[in-house]
Amino acid sequence: ITEKPTEKTCPKCGAPLLIRLGKYGKFYACSKFPKCRYTESLEENTLGIKCPKCKKGKIVEKRTRKRKIFYGCSNWPKCDFALWDRPTGEKCEKCKSLLIETKRKQIKCSNKDCNYIKK
Repeated sequence: ITEKPTEKTCPKCGAPLLIRLGKYGKFYACSKFPKCRYTESLEENTLGIKCPKCKKGKIVEKRTRKRKIFYGCSNWPKCDFALWDRPTGEKCEKCKSLLIETKRKQIKCSNKDCNYIKK
């Protein structure tokens, strides 16, 4: 695991945070690990969209074990919100769920019960 020091401090214990590279990408981790287990996602992966489920976290780009990209809440595991398609940040006109951009560049509603497609 490679480590890079940062200017940020751990909100739990006050120790410096390090940028570490894990199997799912880069993240902030407390330098006092294993005594303090605080971690935080790197802002470079954050889309700037508030999580529609918990309203506290932000949507971040993550990778599965097999390196496939998905989008989930930064408060995971407390919040399990996740999408395979990239959210646009816009809301659906019909149901107010997040709009997503599909692999075919189509903008549609992320709610499976809603059939809205942006023209």
